[in-house]
Amino acid sequence: MALTQTRPSTEQPGSVSGGDPAAPSGFEEVIGSGDHVVLGRVFIGFSFFYLALSALGLLLAGIDGLSDDGIFGLPVALWSSAPVAFVLLGAVPLLLGLAIHVVPSQVGSPSIAFPRAAALSLWGWVVSSGIFLVGVALDGGIGGEDLESSRLSSVALGGVLVSLSLGAVCVATTVLSHRPLGMGLSKVPFFSWSMLVAAPVWIMTFGSMAAHVFLGRISLADAPGLLERWVDGMAWSMRVPSIYMVAIPALGIAAD
Repeated sequence: MALTQTRPSTEQPGSVSGGDPAAPSGFEEVIGSGDHVVLGRVFIGFSFFYLALSALGLLLAGIDGLSDDGIFGLPVALWSSAPVAFVLLGAVPLLLGLAIHVVPSQVGSPSIAFPRAAALSLWGWVVSSGIFLVGVALDGGIGGEDLESSRLSSVALGGVLVSLSLGAVCVATTVLSHRPLGMGLSKVPFFSWSMLVAAPVWIMTFGSMAAHVFLGRISLADAPGLLERWVDGMAWSMRVPSIYMVAIPALGIAAD
């Protein structure tokens, strides 16, 4: 009786022919990354894109408003939604992305605090911002006439606020607890200090706004009701003193 022996396979799971493990693509590396440099760059890139779209929306809405009937036939909510997008989809995320990129290096930390939470903040903001823009295009957004699109935009705006708050927590925690031994707060660079000061302002501001967003969703208001909810409970976030949530990090950049 013959005995047939077989040699066990030496290939590891996930390997390709030749024995080398399959390397993830660049897109996969970005999606799954917790590196603060990668996360910061993606934040900055998308924020510039959203800034450009918001500025274009303001320009087109202004031109469209020169005629009573509208020159381009754009959604009526574009004029009121574009400034909100400029701040929450552009200016604030740009500062947050810069902070995620720079603050760990400034305080001598190899990574951002809670890197997976920082990644969740990034992708939650990207997806929510895209949904908000889709809602605006469908005559939702802030002051839109379509009820379902207005509700969609309202929920997306809540996702933007929660995501930005989560990112602010990661940055502030990095400044407070990821400094090396012997580095007191007096030695922290100005931009990191400014983000430590701005983070509580962002969290309290966005938390209050998110509460009004969810209250508006629970009340199942119609489109005019959602607009009234914005005017009564959230429009203050686009005026003084809330504007200091952008001014404080800008001063930190200037001081550095």
